[in-house]
Amino acid sequence: MKKIELISKLIAVFVIFFLASCSQDDEPTEEVVTEVESAEDIGATLADDLVPVVEDANDLSVKASSDGRTYEVKACGVDYDTTFSRSYSGVYVTSQATFTYAYQLVCNGAIPSTLNLEASSSGTRTTERLTSQGSITSELIVTGVQPSSTSFVVNGELSRTGSVTGENKSFNSTSQLTITDLTLTKSTQQIASGTATVTYAGSTSAGNSVSRTASVTFLGGNEAELTLNSGRKFLVNLRTGEVTEIED
Repeated sequence: MKKIELISKLIAVFVIFFLASCSQDDEPTEEVVTEVESAEDIGATLADDLVPVVEDANDLSVKASSDGRTYEVKACGVDYDTTFSRSYSGVYVTSQATFTYAYQLVCNGAIPSTLNLEASSSGTRTTERLTSQGSITSELIVTGVQPSSTSFVVNGELSRTGSVTGENKSFNSTSQLTITDLTLTKSTQQIASGTATVTYAGSTSAGNSVSRTASVTFLGGNEAELTLNSGRKFLVNLRTGEVTEIED
C-alpha cells in the first residue's frame, strides 16, 4: 500500500513539473527588436545619418564645380579633411554628433568630375521609441560634378552601430546600407530618386538576436519607402525622421 502511495506521489510530482514546463514553453517571448522598432531605427539612420552626409557631399560638389572654387575643394587630387559638430532638435528625432570628413576632388583634365568622401561620426539620438548612442562610417562617390551635368549621383555604403535603449529593453543594433544611384537635382538641391538595400541586426547581452533585410526607394519630395523582408512597408520623412506604416 505504501509503495502504491509513493508511486502515486511521484507520478503527481512528474505531471505537475511537466505541465509547468509546457506552460513556460507556450508563453510567447518578446522579440529583441520589433519590426516597428527596426523600421524606426533604420528611418532615423536615413534621415539623421545618410541624408546630412549626402547633402554635405552635394554642397562640396557644388563648390567644386563652380568657377570660383572655395578653399574647401580648390585643387584636384588633393586630400582634404575637416571635423565639426552638428545638432538637430525636431518633433521625431533629436541628435547631437561629431563628424569627420576626408574627401578628394577628381578631375578630368581641369574639369571636376567626381568627389570621393569618407565620413565618420559618433553621438546620440532619440526617436519616438528609442534612444541610441552610436557611430557611423561611410564611403560615398559623387559623380556628375562637372558643370554640364544637371544632377549629382551618389553611390556607396554607410554603416551604423549603436547601443539602443527602448521601452523596457536594451540592445545593440547594426545597420548596413548600400546606396545605389541616389540622384540629387542641381536646380532644386533635392533628392529625386535612388535605392538602397539594408541589412539590420539587433542583439542583447543575453545572446538573443534578430536580423532583417530591407529595401529603400527614394521617392522625391523628402520621402522614402522602406520595405522590410516581411513585406511590411513604411514611409520615412527624410526631413523629420517620422516613420509611419503604409497600410494596404
